Amino acid sequence: MLPAHAGWWVKKPVVKEDNKLLSRFHWTIIDSPAQTGRKNMEEDEQLLSSVKPGEAFLRLYTWEPYCVSLGHNQPESLLDDEKLREDGIEYIHRPTGGKAVLHAEELTYAVVLGLTERVQPGLIYEEINQTLMSGLAEYDDRLKECSLEAMQPDLRTHAMLPEGDACFSVPAKSELKFRGKKICGSAQRYNRNAVLQHGSLLTGGFHLRLPRYLKSSDEVKRNIYISLTESSSDLGSILGEVTDMRRLRQSVFNSFMNLTDQAVFEPQEIRES
Repeated sequence: MLPAHAGWWVKKPVVKEDNKLLSRFHWTIIDSPAQTGRKNMEEDEQLLSSVKPGEAFLRLYTWEPYCVSLGHNQPESLLDDEKLREDGIEYIHRPTGGKAVLHAEELTYAVVLGLTERVQPGLIYEEINQTLMSGLAEYDDRLKECSLEAMQPDLRTHAMLPEGDACFSVPAKSELKFRGKKICGSAQRYNRNAVLQHGSLLTGGFHLRLPRYLKSSDEVKRNIYISLTESSSDLGSILGEVTDMRRLRQSVFNSFMNLTDQAVFEPQEIRES
């Protein structure tokens, strides 16, 4: 079981008339504290392995200490261990694919769905990001300009470029962006009849320091930094103010709570297994 300090709300499903995929599930909302990268990934994987058909989880969390996560297939040799130790930054492999992310000034989400039928991964990806977009619009009216990327880049070709090791160097189809710049990067993993999708919603610019922790030449690091600055943005830069993390969490929670009508929320005590 997940630790007792996590806040849980249980939501009973009532399918709305639009019959969107995410509205068909019985949702549990989890508000997690700041934790290590290892603990965060363990809890995401635990939800993926234990979810039952028809169940859905949303978990929001942050990272302490800051952490670089690598995609499932990225080698640890990409990282500069000395620089990581010097700055007190951890690293971890994610269970999902994708490229390297420096988790620092962000709100991280994880959605786990227990599928009852075969669903196109792209549909799940799109609906989750649409729901997150609704939460951002609630957080601040200025974020109503957010949109989803319409085009799918050639990710295989991009991966061969020097900047291809960094997640936020290019937006993928259906990812959240603001005025053309990516503000939330996500990745998926399927496990039999379940899917995990988690991602980073950027609240500050610390992610731009990722090149410092990569074992690359100075030229490659400059290229990565330029690519990150040209392709990504964050809520703090967009709004010109420090992000109210508590209010942002609540706005994202509300966007998922609104997936079903007449929902009932019940406190649920979670004990260690």
